[in-house]
Amino acid sequence: MKQWKSLVIMGAALAVLVLAVVLASVLGKPDDGNGDTPTPVPTLAPVLSLAEADVTAIRLANENAVIDLQPTIIPGQDGAADTTEWKILTDRDLPWDSSSIKTAVSLAINIRCTKEIGTEVAQADLAQYGLDAPKSKVQVTDKTGKTYTVLFGDNPPADTDWYCMLEGTSRVCITNPGNGLNANKTYLAFLQKTVFDMTMEEIVGFDLLRARDNLEYRSVLEFDDEEDQYGTWMVLSPVQVEANTEGVPTLVSQLAELGATEYVELDPDDLAEYGLDAPAYTFRLKDKEGAEVTLQLGKGAGSGTVYALSSRIPAVFKMGTAALTAIDKPLVELVNRFVYLASIWEVAKIDFQAGDFSFQCEIDDAQGGDDENAVFKVDGKDAKVRNSSDDLLFRRFYQSIISVMVSDIEADATPEDRGDIRMEYTMKSGDKDVLTFSEKDEYNYYVFRNGTYTGLVATADDFYSSARADDLGILPAHDAMMTAIENAVDGVYDEPTPTPG
Repeated sequence: MKQWKSLVIMGAALAVLVLAVVLASVLGKPDDGNGDTPTPVPTLAPVLSLAEADVTAIRLANENAVIDLQPTIIPGQDGAADTTEWKILTDRDLPWDSSSIKTAVSLAINIRCTKEIGTEVAQADLAQYGLDAPKSKVQVTDKTGKTYTVLFGDNPPADTDWYCMLEGTSRVCITNPGNGLNANKTYLAFLQKTVFDMTMEEIVGFDLLRARDNLEYRSVLEFDDEEDQYGTWMVLSPVQVEANTEGVPTLVSQLAELGATEYVELDPDDLAEYGLDAPAYTFRLKDKEGAEVTLQLGKGAGSGTVYALSSRIPAVFKMGTAALTAIDKPLVELVNRFVYLASIWEVAKIDFQAGDFSFQCEIDDAQGGDDENAVFKVDGKDAKVRNSSDDLLFRRFYQSIISVMVSDIEADATPEDRGDIRMEYTMKSGDKDVLTFSEKDEYNYYVFRNGTYTGLVATADDFYSSARADDLGILPAHDAMMTAIENAVDGVYDEPTPTPG
């Protein structure tokens, strides 16, 4: 009987033990993503962690540079909290990037341990981590005067992290790439990436020197008066004309947005290595205060970049050129394509002569300054004729007159002003502008303004072509205008429908 009771007691105990094991296996199961309790992972103590407010100096020292950083307290205004501004201690007057400095400070005072190699690593074993003779280190000094030095060794095999340790301890850790790279920074890492440091609104001068075609293009933004907010870009060289209203502002705005992608060398000894001894392009921008910045582009640096050098910073850098869509535009596309462009309301009279042919246009808007009240005459005849679509045909004729276009530029030519074609504009102000055209060949004319060669060339088509009904040369356009005047009924002329083909 006693033996039976003993077996019952032992069976009950065994049942309790089995139940306990089962419950433990269920309740202690690691988190599998379905709501089970995870097994906690211990957090590794950092290699170094200090509050920025407690730090008085930082040094980044490596084989290529020793960089000292020092804070300055900026008192808050109107109850605002004080702020800290970090600066690089150097006598070099270079444009430092404040955000890069701030990042370096943050990394220097917070150095993580992502993996602990050992807490009691023998001095003899440090060589395998590159910590027996570390090539870089970060020194941080706090307000008490104590300096903490973190040594950085090699990279773990096939890894981008770094071995490191706090000097004076035997603990070796692996830290992340940011901390290791920070310890190995040079002055190049702290330079501003902006090339020109000018906004589009501040730029009033633009020059382009281009080696491949020996172009020396110089231009300036001119303002009529203090109320003129936008100004007009004028070309100064190699010709003196108004600049293209789209090409030049586009290129200037593209330049203003440029930035370095990577700095390569500070104070370079050999510019030829980068193709900068004889730059392919040189750009110069000038602001309203007279400050100038020059950018030179050298040979290709790979991956859509070129080597470049800016007068702001004596360092070669890589720069992408994809945004510079206008740097190879021919000169003719960088000037205003109109030989002479005057508003119809600025002109009082136009006298035209080509050989034995001549005509005169008169415009009088004294009664209101609009088409309805203005007087338009051609060779003394009323030219206020409209077509059946109510288009004023004199405006179309005037468009042909002012549409003599620049087809080429020959700045070095020295033609004679023979006046084969002559156009005299008399302005309402009383001023006069005389354009004369001397035949260069069967298809082109040299352009003169008030007796001076402009360096511009125009095509004969702009005077004689009738190939396109909507873009007649001046002489065919005059014929069309006179036909409308002579055949108008009650000021309306039904133009014939063009024959297809």
